[in-house]
Amino acid sequence: MKKIRSYIKEIIVVAVTIIAVSYMLLLNSLDYNGYVVYSEDEAVAYVKDKFCIDDAYNSLKEKTAFKEIQLEEYFRFEKGKIDIDKFFTEEQLKNMLSNYIIVDAYAMKSDEKLIGFVKSDKVGEEALEKVKDKYIDTAKLEDIESIDTNNNISYEKVKCNLSSVMTSEQIVNSIVYHNNNEEKLITFTVTKIEKTKPVINLDYEDSSVAFLEKQLYVPANGVITSHFGERWGAMHKGLDIGANENTPIKAAFNGRVTFSGVLNGYGNVIILSHDNNVETLYAHCNKLYVNEGESISKGQHIADVGNTGNSTGPHLHFEIRVNGEAVDPLKYIMEK
Repeated sequence: MKKIRSYIKEIIVVAVTIIAVSYMLLLNSLDYNGYVVYSEDEAVAYVKDKFCIDDAYNSLKEKTAFKEIQLEEYFRFEKGKIDIDKFFTEEQLKNMLSNYIIVDAYAMKSDEKLIGFVKSDKVGEEALEKVKDKYIDTAKLEDIESIDTNNNISYEKVKCNLSSVMTSEQIVNSIVYHNNNEEKLITFTVTKIEKTKPVINLDYEDSSVAFLEKQLYVPANGVITSHFGERWGAMHKGLDIGANENTPIKAAFNGRVTFSGVLNGYGNVIILSHDNNVETLYAHCNKLYVNEGESISKGQHIADVGNTGNSTGPHLHFEIRVNGEAVDPLKYIMEK
């Protein structure tokens, strides 16, 4: 009987020992089973198994399209006891791989100044087209025939870390940032479509040109603040004369009022019709003193300088139109 009891005790001890060891092994398998990833002698990542890093590599390869490599060329894997909190996520693994994998790329340069690294010249050219589009949109350019870079863009084959290789959008952002905040990386030359200018009949002594040259009266006293022509990438169709608010505006020629009221963007406006298919427009006025249909004498007080409509300060926006086309008023303004 004594022997039986002793035997049972031994069985119990063995069973408890087996359970305890199994439990410890289970804990170890839950908390510490994994691999340390080394680059040379430096631990660069911690993974549960090699499939984790393979998945991250394949995901990275699909997005960047670099040539196939063997991970064993860059890393070695050692099984170890790893704190569960140290295991890398897929995103962390992709970032790590990008920093250590060396790939073939191209150094994109503008006049020998480095813009960035791209996987092909196609990416660089795509980025340049996007920069041109941004330039056109920002400057609000219209009627463009061509836009060309003023720089020598070159591509030099190099090897670099995968993390240094930029997408076309990153290249665009880099160029725009440098152009706006530092030394310009790229500049452009814009060629605009040449528009046909209005034909003015010169066969008659009292033609539009002769009429304008001999008859025009300066509509307001002040300082020219903006000329006729392209401004901020758009066509400025008149002459801006800066003056104090309520400075008198006077008719440039004898004529008739065809409009007296508010026009979108122009604020309070008067439009006068004159001989030889000539019209004049007076915009951003304060008070208007004439009505549609009235006959007007050259030099007559028709309105006051104001700041109405899309205006940045008191001024007169003055336009001359011949056969409906705007011409430069400055060519015909003479001193009173």
